[in-house]
Amino acid sequence: MEAFFREFDRTSFSSRHAEHFWAFDDRKADFEIFRVPQGGIRFLRALWEKYGRLEDITEVHILEWKAVVQEAIEGGFRFGFILDYLRRLAHGMFSRRVLAELREAEARVAALRNALNVIAPNPWDLASARRASAESEDVSALRDLLA
Repeated sequence: MEAFFREFDRTSFSSRHAEHFWAFDDRKADFEIFRVPQGGIRFLRALWEKYGRLEDITEVHILEWKAVVQEAIEGGFRFGFILDYLRRLAHGMFSRRVLAELREAEARVAALRNALNVIAPNPWDLASARRASAESEDVSALRDLLA
């Protein structure tokens, strides 16, 4: 994650050609949480339907988009807000991954706890067995020293 954000903060340039971009009129309309050129709504909806939700985005996608936005900023466009959004998107993506890993770990802990309850339903039984095991190891260690 740290390496990703170091790369995110580094200036880079897109390998995409200018023909990948569209020009739209100045009228604005709402699309998701954004106010975008009205002429681009149809294009954005088609992309949304084809490529799905933002949860499917990878680090590579975000870094590619960041490079395109940086080029546009170098060209004089005021797209800094898009970089802020991409950073928030990346934080959200990593947060979801960490949360999923945490849930998996919690499930493993619960499974281990259940298995332990099957083996020793009373925790005091386990403590007694552990103490007895430690005592027998001490005796054998003492026996080894005396032998």
